[in-house]
Amino acid sequence: MLIVVLAIFGVYLGYRYFTSEGPPKEFDYYREHVLEAAVSKLASEVAGTQEKPRKLLLAGDPDNRITYVIKSTLEKSGQVELVKPKFTEDAGQSVKDWFFSKVRKILKPDEAKVLAERSRADAILYAVGKFTDTDEELHLVIDYELQDSASGKLTRKTVESTLGKSLFSLTYLRLWMWSSSRWMRCLLWFLAAIFTPLVTYKLAWAVLAKGRNDYNAMLIAGYTALDTLLAWILLGFSTSGFVASALFIMALLGSGAWNFLILDELEDMRH
Repeated sequence: MLIVVLAIFGVYLGYRYFTSEGPPKEFDYYREHVLEAAVSKLASEVAGTQEKPRKLLLAGDPDNRITYVIKSTLEKSGQVELVKPKFTEDAGQSVKDWFFSKVRKILKPDEAKVLAERSRADAILYAVGKFTDTDEELHLVIDYELQDSASGKLTRKTVESTLGKSLFSLTYLRLWMWSSSRWMRCLLWFLAAIFTPLVTYKLAWAVLAKGRNDYNAMLIAGYTALDTLLAWILLGFSTSGFVASALFIMALLGSGAWNFLILDELEDMRH
């Protein structure tokens, strides 16, 4: 009976996984970085407080990536409560088309007020963004409108974010590294870690010939430091996050073990 129940539950989870719609497709790393920065500014401007979150209706196409990131950021902030729209029975199709549209259409202030009051929202938020990509920088402008449900006052503001495409920018280099093939980065690290002691075997022999354990330890530490430095660079100059931290630790331990073994083999070959 337990096996049957678990099998049915597994089938149900599989059905939900393959039939549920996931989030909108992400932009590349550069655009996602700029988008997150701009949306963070927007969230800070429209949010309430932890004690009294602001109730907002977020209008716009839910399948739009920018709208999705705004929604996720507001929900995670803890200072905004997003409420679902409750249309009146006699609400015109124009109101629904406007609410879920990619490009805002004309909506009368009284219609917006009724929608907000019926949904028990403090305000309606509508935002639209536009990227500008040049050889020098990536720029994002998000224009948003916030209509207060009590007064009907409409506030129009803009938030912006820019990423400079400079080799002297650590942020840009990090995003460039993340955009590179993961398999190629792994292969590069393995080749460098394996062949560095072999290519520099004459240096290793010179140190090993001294017959001093402290020199040998420093040699192993030096090779390991080079390998872990390369791992840090290939991880995008960062070890934040569980996966990056785990890979960095694995690179450190694996490099140390390999360097000990290969230097021990080089010592035998020297004799």
